[in-house]
Amino acid sequence: MALGDWDEVAVGKYVYWSNVQDDVPLADLGEVLSADGSNRVVRFAKKEVKDKVWMFRLADIQKETFVHAVVDGVSPHSVGLVRELKGGQLLVHIEGNGLTANRTDLLKSQLQPGSRVRWTISSDDIPRGELGEVLLDVNAYSDIKVKFSAGEFRMRYSEMLLRNGQCFLF
Repeated sequence: MALGDWDEVAVGKYVYWSNVQDDVPLADLGEVLSADGSNRVVRFAKKEVKDKVWMFRLADIQKETFVHAVVDGVSPHSVGLVRELKGGQLLVHIEGNGLTANRTDLLKSQLQPGSRVRWTISSDDIPRGELGEVLLDVNAYSDIKVKFSAGEFRMRYSEMLLRNGQCFLF
């Protein structure tokens, strides 16, 4: 993490701790409770830790991240939304239900709130090629809400192409 990135280890963010101990294993996620200059206080499942900001690594999955769950009983095509971190476990809203999962049971989705996408189909409301913005809203059927110029529409994940610079990912 570069010097200027330390501000990203802010209150409410999920982090890993570099100083591995028995009560805070390497893969444990914690939530930043307070930030005071270069010091951070982080709550992990078994204890709170106070350490220098450079001892923490920002997790790739945060609150309000779209994820796919790799667990029995949940389709790998379903999209879920991380709601909170509790006791070292991530609480995810997926397929209309709550799921408690370890970080290793989740894959970060390519589509995230704020992503720019194109719909692979077209209609009178959404012309071919129009860019839309993914909103922070996914329903029980894993349909994601996208804002286009004509309004907000629920779209299937598989029908959207992610804009990545000038490329669209399939």
